[in-house]
Amino acid sequence: IPPCPSNYDNSKSNYIAGDRVTVKSHIFKCSEETGYEIYCNIAVWNDDLSVQNENAKDMWTDAWEDVGECAPTQEELMEEEAAAGN
Repeated sequence: IPPCPSNYDNSKSNYIAGDRVTVKSHIFKCSEETGYEIYCNIAVWNDDLSVQNENAKDMWTDAWEDVGECAPTQEELMEEEAAAGN
């Protein structure tokens, strides 16, 4: 199992195609298909996006591709334990 990349940051707005992030010990890659990159930078769906592109909802849903599991770093494991109150 590969090591986990940085956690997804929903406040970040400069993800580019091919970027990899971690969500709950899974690697996700920002799609390299044309037009998807912008949706990697939109954390929460907004219906107004459909006005600009009728396929926006599907593209937003598919913007991050699940690559597979990853091994959390020791630091991430400690953060998870702290968040769980252990």
